Amino acid sequence: LKDMTKEDYKGNTVYTAKSEDGSLNVFTRYKDTVLLSDSVENLKMILDRVVSGESLVAAKPGYAKAMKDLKPNLAMVYADLSAITGQMAADSPEEVQSMTKSLGMFGVPADSLNVLDTEILFATAEKDGIRMNASVYAKEGADMSKLATNGQKFYLAKDIPGKTPLLYSEGQGFKEAYENILKAMENDQEMKQGMDEMRSGLKQVGLDFDQDVLGIMDKGIAMVLADNGSVLPSIGFYIDASSKPDSAKKIAGVLNTMLTSGITQVQTENPEAAALIDKQDVEADKLWKVKVNMDPLLMSAPENIVKKLTGQKVELYLGLVGNNVLALALHPDLEKVYAKGGDVVGNAAEFKRALDFVKGNDLTVTYLAPAAVFDYLDRIMQLAKDGGAAIDMSDYNQVRSLVRPVKSIIMGSGGFANGVARSEIFVHIGQ
Repeated sequence: LKDMTKEDYKGNTVYTAKSEDGSLNVFTRYKDTVLLSDSVENLKMILDRVVSGESLVAAKPGYAKAMKDLKPNLAMVYADLSAITGQMAADSPEEVQSMTKSLGMFGVPADSLNVLDTEILFATAEKDGIRMNASVYAKEGADMSKLATNGQKFYLAKDIPGKTPLLYSEGQGFKEAYENILKAMENDQEMKQGMDEMRSGLKQVGLDFDQDVLGIMDKGIAMVLADNGSVLPSIGFYIDASSKPDSAKKIAGVLNTMLTSGITQVQTENPEAAALIDKQDVEADKLWKVKVNMDPLLMSAPENIVKKLTGQKVELYLGLVGNNVLALALHPDLEKVYAKGGDVVGNAAEFKRALDFVKGNDLTVTYLAPAAVFDYLDRIMQLAKDGGAAIDMSDYNQVRSLVRPVKSIIMGSGGFANGVARSEIFVHIGQ
């Protein structure tokens, strides 16, 4: 700070100073609290209210309602969403329209801003880590039907293979979200033209966007990245298409045709690739597998690398598994392990432990395991060094020392129910 000045205001010393970028900083000390603002006028107004005991926030019903959820915490933030959006609508209605449109692109109903009242966020320290809670409250008597959730917990993790999940995310309601996106963009001619072209393209391959593509997105959708001990991590995308299995089968067939065409082109342009890629029917007209033989590529590698990598399976699956779940996954022997228990995401010890931290807010979950990520990266780094790569580990080790102690980070949502949406994040450190 520079160019500091000060003045007395009702017995309080008000300081004004500039930052390096030229922005103004105004602050004062009142009893045991430091008050900060962006202008002298605003700070004097705040002092007047503090000294007189007047509080516009505390007098609001929404504030009292939010405070009931507040626990002893490290920090908290309260936002009067109704006042904020109301002021925005009065000052800049075009900005509110732009925001509504932007939210629509993320699947949020267009009238959401009109029904939200207040929000509170707070963080607490616990024995095993840091918890962050968020609650968004609706206005009294507001129609919440468009925001309400079906209350079904996430469920695909119990079947999806993944010995040590590094990242896992599962949610529902994507069909409704896409419909909201389309509604928000209905007056955007460029967007409309793009959607019309996409619908036309899908129709040419026998698919209907609304009936087939959106039709299979009414249930759970999951993505997983997992370490299964190989050089390549497993990665997979899974859509529960059990409500429209015929549409899922049509989509799988179209994707299979595209995959086959791509492989044929690669093999034609590069005959050597023909010996490396083998596409197989696992289940006729339903599930296909592409096997990639990496062994010939290791012929010039150091002997210790050859020993570690020879025979590792690289298999890409496309089609329907389990109870009509549409899958696109890089995972060895997927058809043998899906929904068979054992090394599935839902059985991973740290994943199960993380879920315990967000009980009640687990309709949708997103999970990240920093410790497991660095265990995987450590193995890859060592493999590269064994292969003769000259790697400066100083930056890596510095980041590792900061992040590796975090066992997991999980974000869970309880959806919108009884006029409030609740979500929380737990950072599991453990010590």
